[in-house]
Amino acid sequence: MQTTNHRSPGITAIYNEVKFSQNNSVLDLGPMSPGTFQFFSSHACKIHFENLNDFVASHSLAEEDYLESLKGYLTQYSDSIKFDVILAWDYLNYLSPEGFQTLLDQLTPYCKTDTLVHLVRYTASKIPTHPTQFNVKDQYQIGLSVDSDLIEPEKKLSVVKLLKSMPNFELQHTLMGKEGMLPWISEYIFRFQPSINLKKQYSGSTELSQDLPRQQIQFDKHVSSALENFLQQLQQIDNPVVLDIGSKENSNKEQLSLTFRNLFVENVFSKNAWRRDQDNALHLKNHILDFSETTKFDAVMLWDLPCGDKEKFEIIVSKLTKNLKPNCLIWMYSFSESRRNKNIVCFEAGSTDSELKLQSIKHSSVEDYSEPGIAGMIKLMQGFQLEKHYWFKEGMLSGVSEYLFKYSPV
Repeated sequence: MQTTNHRSPGITAIYNEVKFSQNNSVLDLGPMSPGTFQFFSSHACKIHFENLNDFVASHSLAEEDYLESLKGYLTQYSDSIKFDVILAWDYLNYLSPEGFQTLLDQLTPYCKTDTLVHLVRYTASKIPTHPTQFNVKDQYQIGLSVDSDLIEPEKKLSVVKLLKSMPNFELQHTLMGKEGMLPWISEYIFRFQPSINLKKQYSGSTELSQDLPRQQIQFDKHVSSALENFLQQLQQIDNPVVLDIGSKENSNKEQLSLTFRNLFVENVFSKNAWRRDQDNALHLKNHILDFSETTKFDAVMLWDLPCGDKEKFEIIVSKLTKNLKPNCLIWMYSFSESRRNKNIVCFEAGSTDSELKLQSIKHSSVEDYSEPGIAGMIKLMQGFQLEKHYWFKEGMLSGVSEYLFKYSPV
């Protein structure tokens, strides 16, 4: 069992509503979770737990009485109980389509107008052997205890079939690929028989970040021997835990998620990741790089972060240190003044591991850009040992230098 954190815009969406009301009732289909209990109790919610994990573990989809067993397993609440929120988590990945329909049929009598249903769907071809245990930490983050063994799902419910199975529910949000989300997780928020006024209020929520459309940009190719070495070293590690803190490019995440199952993604380049206090001191927002003490990274992709704001770089490295394993591998690059307005940000789909695209746009982090050089890079990376410096290699674009460091705590 592995533990990790996940930025959950679905929980944020639920929080946006329960924080303004009193006496909400929540049904969590998972096992008892102290964090989830504390979070909703602190917002005047009553919460019930079903623990469908036990049902999934003890019943096979091939059983003749599978559906009847599921009906008998679920608690029969009084007719007067109506839930405001139902956390169905990842069970649609483990129940048959008929089983999921049976679950909905059993829960519908306990729904009322605007009841919210939260679902997690795994997008990878293989899923954890057993349902994940979810623990709500706050309105942004949930902790996951994930089975490290993977299986192919027996009967995977497609999104189209999912929508058809929920005629009394309206899909409010499809959430995937957002900042801090694990790349193999998508979240769905459904609303039961929504009222018109709440639909307008809900869609206007300012706490859910909206993805901006990607620009159509010309790219140059760059062959990265450093990245090739980086990936080769990680292939020697069983299930390496990797952090990518570059800008959010879907092609990046898709390519990396094919290689690494334990991939974390944070966009520290975003202006929304930072805040200043009353003394104008700069800070990362609390949910950025907020990993549990047990999360330890084998590798971090820093991209061109050292070329930007030195203060931001030092804050990020300081916050990351507690989550780095000894010999954690760091990959990053810098570029000369002649390439000030250019930045390597994404993998080329279908390329070799070493082939990148050079995107000709300027990051806000390089307004006062200066090339640190190898001596400056070593000075910036206190506590890290330079493993190799790459420049003027075949296929590399001129003006680009790449570095591999290893974390060497004293």
